[in-house]
Amino acid sequence: MTRNRLILLLTVFVLMVGNFIYNIWWHRGLITIHSKKDPLSKVIRQIERQGHVTLATNIDPSTPVNMWVNEVTLADAMETLSVVTESRWRLAYLVAGDQSAIRGAIGTLTSGQKPEGWKTVYYPLNPMMTPARGEEQEEVPVDPRKDPWNVKPVKEPTAQAYLEQAARSVAASFMFPENWNPTVKSPPKSGPITSSLPRLASAARGKYEEVFLLQKRQQRAGRGERPEGEGEGGPRFASNDDEGGRRRGFGRDNEAMQERLQAELDKMSAERRAAAEKELNARKAFFDSLRDLTDDQRNAKIQQFMNQPENQNRMDNAQANRDARSSPDQRAGRADGYLSNKAAMTGGAKP
Repeated sequence: MTRNRLILLLTVFVLMVGNFIYNIWWHRGLITIHSKKDPLSKVIRQIERQGHVTLATNIDPSTPVNMWVNEVTLADAMETLSVVTESRWRLAYLVAGDQSAIRGAIGTLTSGQKPEGWKTVYYPLNPMMTPARGEEQEEVPVDPRKDPWNVKPVKEPTAQAYLEQAARSVAASFMFPENWNPTVKSPPKSGPITSSLPRLASAARGKYEEVFLLQKRQQRAGRGERPEGEGEGGPRFASNDDEGGRRRGFGRDNEAMQERLQAELDKMSAERRAAAEKELNARKAFFDSLRDLTDDQRNAKIQQFMNQPENQNRMDNAQANRDARSSPDQRAGRADGYLSNKAAMTGGAKP
């Protein structure tokens, strides 16, 4: 074998190895699911294996799932899974003094119950209280693990004080035993929550678990099931109900929600933040104008507000994005429901 040929073969080999490594790196963490009524448990195992995450759900594991995604991000896959299973998803951090307590809490969550003696701090943003995206921006779910936590000094340096601050800063929920609140001698460093939270747990001499929760939609007592699309989506734009059904974002939680919204604005570029703040101020002025109106006047003004072209476009885009993720059966069911409602309103038979 000549020297030139040997060099050529080595070069080809290096290029092949480099291309193989590059493809592994490029596709690392991307999710591909081709499921035609496979049980939910199988789909969850595939997501956990491909995304290197832990996923817990209170949905029946035998539930058939129609889901077809190719090399999408974890957040994108979770968004689609939540649509086809008619559920909600969010990132959660469970923190406690020992791992057994965390495992027990996760087991309770998967049974559909709230862990007794545990507290949850979570401030999801209502879509109506967040600035609209530009039409040129594709609605791609953001991985909440990348959310930055800008750690600030707290009055009392305890684990729960820092967890409360984190909940006001990032799109994730934090769960911990109510009676577990050790002093934190050295604050965690600022950074993505997936990096800062482990540092906090270590400083508190505790344990933690990063879990993606997939939960059934809750019903509100006396009001029936929440209309489709209201308060749904990933952790950044989720329902304002906590696990107990209490409303968040009002009354005593208003300050926390304002901090959470400001943290979201701070993640934007200067140009987009200025436009978003202008939009939010106008929206706040509108809701302030409703305070002294009668119920009929308020309802009429809200209807007028919702009928504005920009708001109609926003709702239409959100529904179109949801429809694009729905299974064929879901789209067919919605179409049938639309025709039935139209027939009922016009007094005619369904076409």
